Amino acid sequence: MKNIVIIPNINKDKELSVTKSVVEKLISCGADVYIESKYRLDEKNIRKYDIFPSCAELVIVVGGDGSFIDASSKAIENNIPIFGVNLGKFGYLSEVEPDNLDILERLFSGDFKVKEKMLLTVSHICGNAETKSDR
Repeated sequence: MKNIVIIPNINKDKELSVTKSVVEKLISCGADVYIESKYRLDEKNIRKYDIFPSCAELVIVVGGDGSFIDASSKAIENNIPIFGVNLGKFGYLSEVEPDNLDILERLFSGDFKVKEKMLLTVSHICGNAETKSDR
């Protein structure tokens, strides 16, 4: 994997310190790292985007399980895997802790497995209007 999108939760990583560590580790492994332009992260060699990059091969979420679920729609829309760095309480979905970022090196050696998870679709009908959400 070479083209990796980072999606941080600014409420959990207020100074983006964990995000910076993730970016540095990925770049040191040879990745092209993308982050949305709205985040004030001026790390060298990071690519900013306003439209999700079509070349993305992986989404890395820096946050908790809620952040992981929120970002999953981008991964699903682009048919790419998602990986979580846990800044939350439980880490059921975001399993990697910030003090274990060396594990990211496995992304470049192929030493990983992609787990398929079920997707839940919920519809809410009120009158004639329907609201649908995939999570």
